[in-house]
Amino acid sequence: MTSARFDGPQWFNPKGREIKISYKPAANFLLIGNSKNTRLTVKPEERFKNKVAFGVSWHIHIKKHPRHLREWVGGNRYFSRNELFSAFGVPGAVTAIDTDHHTLARMNGADVACPGLFIRQGNYLNIPGPSSGFAFDTAMSIEVTDEIRDAIRKIAA
Repeated sequence: MTSARFDGPQWFNPKGREIKISYKPAANFLLIGNSKNTRLTVKPEERFKNKVAFGVSWHIHIKKHPRHLREWVGGNRYFSRNELFSAFGVPGAVTAIDTDHHTLARMNGADVACPGLFIRQGNYLNIPGPSSGFAFDTAMSIEVTDEIRDAIRKIAA
């Protein structure tokens, strides 16, 4: 259960602290989510002249009142190995940050960011970027754990 007090970044939705992971070595993909309403998958895919990129897709179901209609937001982006490691804070990432990345991180009080892909402060990660931190946002918030970092390492091996 999420505590009432949250000291993370304003752009992080505290529900991202309630996530669970499912790593499927045989299928070589990682599923991250906190319920049937949110999920993020990471899977290696051959793209860009036979180089491996990592497909990162997220899907967030939204239940709006009073209509009670099921709506969703989400997307799919391709990360390089370095971008994936930087996003999840996996040691070994080369965090060469150009001016745009540095500005996005600095403006939002983050450690590292890549516009349109992710923003991360410590273990608090948002894909594809910062948001208001409230429900119904278009970004997925994930508190990155050692278990998630280990799964990312295995997927990128």
